[in-house]
Amino acid sequence: GLLDLFEEIHAEVPIDTLRWSLIHANAVTAADVPRLRALGVGVLHQALLRFNGQQLLDAWGAERVAGSAALRALLDAGIALGLGSDGMRASSYNPWASMQHFITGLTVGGTPTLQGKNLLSREEALAGYSRDTAWFSSEEHERGQLVPGFLADLAVLSEDYFEVPIERLPAITSELTLLGGDVVWSSGAVVPATD
Repeated sequence: GLLDLFEEIHAEVPIDTLRWSLIHANAVTAADVPRLRALGVGVLHQALLRFNGQQLLDAWGAERVAGSAALRALLDAGIALGLGSDGMRASSYNPWASMQHFITGLTVGGTPTLQGKNLLSREEALAGYSRDTAWFSSEEHERGQLVPGFLADLAVLSEDYFEVPIERLPAITSELTLLGGDVVWSSGAVVPATD
């Protein structure tokens, strides 16, 4: 498989500092985690099962899909895990809908896919969409967190992400969006302070 190829390359030319990554990594299992860690490979995982989870359930069965991918093992091993929607036919562009899937493991029709220890907390899902994705572009020291000295990329939300009922997560919208500290969108509900 792909990890075999990565290991062959790594034996000739080390790749463990190059931040290679696997995308659409639904098939990553806990057994793959030590190999990924040794290679310095990150995993970008999309909420593809939110829409097409039934297809994978039919192909793989519920037990395998429940751990597809082995998100808890990846996080516990300190492997970079970035989350996303993939924003194509397979999923929704709405990040809150994707985060809802990573938290509940449910398809849009309510069918369980990802389950148990591989479900993420709200904090982990948000980090996978912000702080942790910065690793993949080597920007973890300048974006992805609300800390002094980092770029002010942020959104003022219509509702509190940590308090809104889980079924309403996809309804969250941005009232004000900043990119690098500059206002790039405003609903008009929040007026930024002026100097």
